[in-house]
Amino acid sequence: MREAFTAMRQQSDQALGGVLTASQRSRLQEISLQQQGPMAIATDPDVQRALNLSPDQVTQLQMIMEERNQVRRQSFQGRGEMFRQLRASGLDREAIHAKMQSPEVKSQMEQMQKQAEALRQQTIQQISRVLTKKQKQAFNKMLGEPFTLQPRNRPGGSDGDGGNGGDGPAANPTSSASPDGASASGTTTIPGKTGNRRSPQ
Repeated sequence: MREAFTAMRQQSDQALGGVLTASQRSRLQEISLQQQGPMAIATDPDVQRALNLSPDQVTQLQMIMEERNQVRRQSFQGRGEMFRQLRASGLDREAIHAKMQSPEVKSQMEQMQKQAEALRQQTIQQISRVLTKKQKQAFNKMLGEPFTLQPRNRPGGSDGDGGNGGDGPAANPTSSASPDGASASGTTTIPGKTGNRRSPQ
Protein backbone atom coordinates (compact mmCIF):
# COMPACT_ATOMS: atom_id res chain seq x y z
CA MET A 1 0.00 0.00 0.00
CA ARG A 2 2.78 2.43 0.92
CA GLU A 3 4.66 1.58 -2.30
CA ALA A 4 1.53 2.31 -4.36
CA PHE A 5 1.01 5.61 -2.58
CA THR A 6 4.64 6.58 -3.15
CA ALA A 7 4.36 5.78 -6.86
CA MET A 8 1.19 7.86 -7.16
CA ARG A 9 2.86 10.76 -5.37
CA GLN A 10 5.89 10.58 -7.66
CA GLN A 11 3.63 10.66 -10.72
CA SER A 12 1.78 13.64 -9.29
CA ASP A 13 5.05 15.43 -8.51
CA GLN A 14 6.26 14.86 -12.05
CA ALA A 15 3.01 16.26 -13.48
CA LEU A 16 3.17 19.31 -11.22
CA GLY A 17 6.82 19.79 -12.10
CA GLY A 18 5.81 20.85 -15.59
CA VAL A 19 3.35 23.43 -14.30
CA LEU A 20 4.75 24.94 -11.09
CA THR A 21 7.86 27.01 -10.62
CA ALA A 22 10.63 25.79 -8.30
CA SER A 23 9.42 28.22 -5.63
CA GLN A 24 5.84 26.98 -5.94
CA ARG A 25 6.92 23.34 -5.71
CA SER A 26 8.93 24.14 -2.58
CA ARG A 27 5.95 25.87 -0.98
CA LEU A 28 3.65 22.99 -1.89
CA GLN A 29 6.05 20.59 -0.18
CA GLU A 30 6.02 22.76 2.96
CA ILE A 31 2.21 22.76 3.04
CA SER A 32 2.13 19.00 2.50
CA LEU A 33 4.46 18.49 5.46
CA GLN A 34 2.34 20.80 7.61
CA GLN A 35 -0.73 18.69 6.89
CA GLN A 36 1.06 15.41 7.55
CA GLY A 37 2.66 16.72 10.70
CA PRO A 38 5.38 14.77 12.56
CA MET A 39 3.96 11.53 11.13
CA ALA A 40 5.83 12.40 7.94
CA ILE A 41 9.08 11.71 9.79
CA ALA A 42 7.99 8.13 10.40
CA THR A 43 6.45 7.45 6.99
CA ASP A 44 8.26 9.51 4.34
CA PRO A 45 11.71 8.23 3.25
CA ASP A 46 12.51 11.61 1.66
CA VAL A 47 11.95 13.36 5.00
CA GLN A 48 14.02 10.73 6.79
CA ARG A 49 16.90 11.30 4.37
CA ALA A 50 16.60 15.09 4.71
CA LEU A 51 16.87 14.74 8.49
CA ASN A 52 19.77 12.27 8.14
CA LEU A 53 18.11 9.67 10.35
CA SER A 54 20.22 6.70 11.33
CA PRO A 55 19.12 3.12 10.54
CA ASP A 56 18.45 2.64 14.25
CA GLN A 57 16.17 5.67 14.32
CA VAL A 58 14.26 4.45 11.26
CA THR A 59 13.78 1.06 12.93
CA GLN A 60 12.47 2.72 16.10
CA LEU A 61 10.03 4.81 14.05
CA GLN A 62 8.79 1.71 12.23
CA MET A 63 8.11 0.04 15.57
CA ILE A 64 6.20 3.10 16.78
CA MET A 65 4.02 3.11 13.66
CA GLU A 66 3.36 -0.64 13.88
CA GLU A 67 2.13 -0.22 17.45
CA ARG A 68 0.04 2.79 16.48
CA ASN A 69 -1.50 1.07 13.45
CA GLN A 70 -2.46 -1.94 15.53
CA VAL A 71 -4.37 0.28 17.95
CA ARG A 72 -6.01 2.11 15.04
CA ARG A 73 -7.16 -1.15 13.46
CA GLN A 74 -8.81 -2.16 16.72
CA SER A 75 -10.52 1.23 16.89
CA PHE A 76 -11.75 0.96 13.29
CA GLN A 77 -13.11 -2.51 13.98
CA GLY A 78 -15.19 -1.15 16.85
CA ARG A 79 -16.43 1.71 14.71
CA GLY A 80 -17.24 -0.65 11.84
CA GLU A 81 -19.17 -2.96 14.15
CA MET A 82 -21.33 -0.07 15.30
CA PHE A 83 -22.25 0.83 11.71
CA ARG A 84 -22.87 -2.82 10.81
CA GLN A 85 -25.33 -3.09 13.67
CA LEU A 86 -27.15 0.00 12.44
CA ARG A 87 -27.40 -1.39 8.90
CA ALA A 88 -28.51 -4.79 10.18
CA SER A 89 -31.29 -3.22 12.23
CA GLY A 90 -33.49 -2.94 9.14
CA LEU A 91 -33.84 0.82 9.42
CA ASP A 92 -34.08 2.91 6.26
CA ARG A 93 -31.56 5.63 5.41
CA GLU A 94 -33.49 8.41 7.14
CA ALA A 95 -33.96 6.34 10.29
CA ILE A 96 -30.25 5.50 10.39
CA HIS A 97 -29.40 9.19 9.99
CA ALA A 98 -31.74 10.03 12.87
CA LYS A 99 -30.15 7.30 14.97
CA MET A 100 -26.73 8.79 14.28
CA GLN A 101 -27.95 12.05 15.80
CA SER A 102 -29.08 10.38 19.01
CA PRO A 103 -27.22 11.27 22.23
CA GLU A 104 -26.11 7.64 22.64
CA VAL A 105 -24.43 7.36 19.23
CA LYS A 106 -23.01 10.88 19.44
CA SER A 107 -21.47 10.01 22.78
CA GLN A 108 -19.88 6.89 21.29
CA MET A 109 -18.48 8.89 18.37
CA GLU A 110 -17.09 11.57 20.67
CA GLN A 111 -15.39 8.90 22.76
CA MET A 112 -13.82 7.40 19.63
CA GLN A 113 -12.56 10.81 18.59
CA LYS A 114 -11.04 11.41 22.03
CA GLN A 115 -9.28 8.05 21.85
CA ALA A 116 -7.97 8.86 18.36
CA GLU A 117 -6.65 12.23 19.52
CA ALA A 118 -4.98 10.64 22.54
CA LEU A 119 -3.30 8.11 20.23
CA ARG A 120 -2.17 10.91 17.92
CA GLN A 121 -0.58 12.85 20.77
CA GLN A 122 1.06 9.72 22.13
CA THR A 123 2.55 8.86 18.73
CA ILE A 124 3.89 12.38 18.26
CA GLN A 125 5.55 12.21 21.67
CA GLN A 126 7.13 8.86 20.79
CA ILE A 127 8.44 10.18 17.47
CA SER A 128 9.89 13.19 19.26
CA ARG A 129 11.84 10.98 21.65
CA VAL A 130 13.61 9.28 18.75
CA LEU A 131 14.92 12.53 17.26
CA THR A 132 17.85 14.68 18.29
CA LYS A 133 17.33 18.35 19.05
CA LYS A 134 18.92 19.32 15.72
CA GLN A 135 16.64 16.96 13.80
CA LYS A 136 13.55 18.45 15.46
CA GLN A 137 14.70 21.94 14.56
CA ALA A 138 15.47 20.87 11.00
CA PHE A 139 12.01 19.35 10.55
CA ASN A 140 10.24 22.43 11.88
CA LYS A 141 12.29 24.55 9.47
CA MET A 142 11.11 22.33 6.60
CA LEU A 143 7.51 23.33 7.36
CA GLY A 144 7.90 26.96 6.26
CA GLU A 145 5.30 29.59 7.09
CA PRO A 146 2.05 28.22 8.60
CA PHE A 147 -0.77 27.61 6.15
CA THR A 148 -4.31 26.92 7.37
CA LEU A 149 -6.67 24.68 5.41
CA GLN A 150 -10.38 24.51 6.10
CA PRO A 151 -11.16 21.36 8.16
CA ARG A 152 -12.90 18.51 6.37
CA ASN A 153 -15.91 16.87 7.95
CA ARG A 154 -15.87 13.13 7.31
CA PRO A 155 -18.73 10.77 8.18
CA GLY A 156 -18.12 8.75 11.29
CA GLY A 157 -15.57 11.16 12.72
CA SER A 158 -11.88 11.54 12.04
CA ASP A 159 -8.75 10.44 13.77
CA GLY A 160 -7.06 13.61 12.69
CA ASP A 161 -4.72 12.04 10.15
CA GLY A 162 -3.58 13.99 7.21
CA GLY A 163 -1.85 12.77 4.11
CA ASN A 164 -0.02 9.50 4.19
CA GLY A 165 -0.81 8.56 7.74
CA GLY A 166 0.03 11.98 8.83
CA ASP A 167 -1.25 13.73 12.00
CA GLY A 168 -1.26 17.27 10.87
CA PRO A 169 -1.18 20.03 10.50
CA ALA A 170 2.18 20.84 12.08
CA ALA A 171 3.34 24.25 13.17
CA ASN A 172 6.29 26.49 12.51
CA PRO A 173 8.75 26.36 15.42
CA THR A 174 8.26 30.08 16.00
CA SER A 175 4.57 29.62 16.80
CA SER A 176 3.36 29.98 20.36
CA ALA A 177 3.24 26.41 21.58
CA SER A 178 2.17 24.85 24.83
CA PRO A 179 4.29 22.13 26.54
CA ASP A 180 2.28 19.33 24.94
CA GLY A 181 3.04 20.58 21.43
CA ALA A 182 -0.31 22.21 20.65
CA SER A 183 0.12 25.79 19.49
CA ALA A 184 -2.27 28.68 19.88
CA SER A 185 -3.29 28.26 16.24
CA GLY A 186 -4.30 24.63 16.81
CA THR A 187 -1.37 23.18 14.87
CA THR A 188 1.10 20.57 16.08
CA THR A 189 4.76 21.05 16.87
CA ILE A 190 7.34 18.39 17.67
CA PRO A 191 7.51 18.34 21.49
CA GLY A 192 10.93 18.36 23.06
CA LYS A 193 10.23 16.03 25.97
CA THR A 194 12.47 13.07 26.64
CA GLY A 195 11.22 9.59 27.36
CA ASN A 196 12.04 5.91 27.50
CA ARG A 197 12.96 5.47 23.85
CA ARG A 198 16.62 6.09 23.14
CA SER A 199 17.41 9.18 21.09
CA PRO A 200 20.93 9.32 19.64
CA GLN A 201 22.96 12.43 20.39
